[in-house]
Amino acid sequence: MNDSVATLGITNLSKSQVSRMSEELDEMVADFKNRPLDPGGYAYLSCDALTIKVREGGRVVKCFKAACHWGQRRRLP
Repeated sequence: MNDSVATLGITNLSKSQVSRMSEELDEMVADFKNRPLDPGGYAYLSCDALTIKVREGGRVVKCFKAACHWGQRRRLP
């Protein structure tokens, strides 16, 4: 855990501090999960992507293909 938080500039983190932070997060997650939802519905977009390597101009580059929920596909830059 100390290695992970060191990237954030935190030099030392005790087990009790981690426990307290987890408890606070548990409360926030519970509040979010139990919040009332608007009856009007929610817009969403469902996408999936595939990464492949292709040859372009004699070199290999990554190519990203995306598919949205309506089935249209297009290459992403």
